[in-house]
Amino acid sequence: MLTDLNGRRALVTGGTRGIGAAVARKMGEAGARVVVSARSRGDYDGTAHFIPADLSTPDGPPRLATQALEYLGGIDILVDNAASQTVVPDGVLAMTDADWLADLNSSLLSAVRLDRVVLPTDLAVAREQFMAGFAIPLRRPGSPDDVAALVTFLVSPSASYLTGTNHVVDGGLLPTV
Repeated sequence: MLTDLNGRRALVTGGTRGIGAAVARKMGEAGARVVVSARSRGDYDGTAHFIPADLSTPDGPPRLATQALEYLGGIDILVDNAASQTVVPDGVLAMTDADWLADLNSSLLSAVRLDRVVLPTDLAVAREQFMAGFAIPLRRPGSPDDVAALVTFLVSPSASYLTGTNHVVDGGLLPTV
């Protein structure tokens, strides 16, 4: 089952190897125009457009967003996959506060900084839309088919490695990231 992403524009961080590269490849196969980013290109040989970015710095996410928006003309799909983890031989409990803060900065704050720049729905806009009667950002009520499509995917072989996930199918009614 291949999802149709024709005409969609995607940005995948940490997209030059591993999970990120696989996501970028699958989205491209489904018809999306894809930009991948990482600190360096490394041996990336995928077909997506590459933009180097260090998302652990405060100016890295806005710079990446600007370049991706210029290349794609907009961003419909954002996959915050960039992350790093401090490896401590004695295990996670031996990590220092500095280790934890470095990981939080590169894995969590980098995504928050990029989301702030890329995502269009701020709370003031969401509140105004709600008050104006457009409570659902997608501006249409959900249908049984919306839920059925997700359920069909979740029970398919394509979702064979998912466990314990939570999926909100509300058209953006609850503003969350």
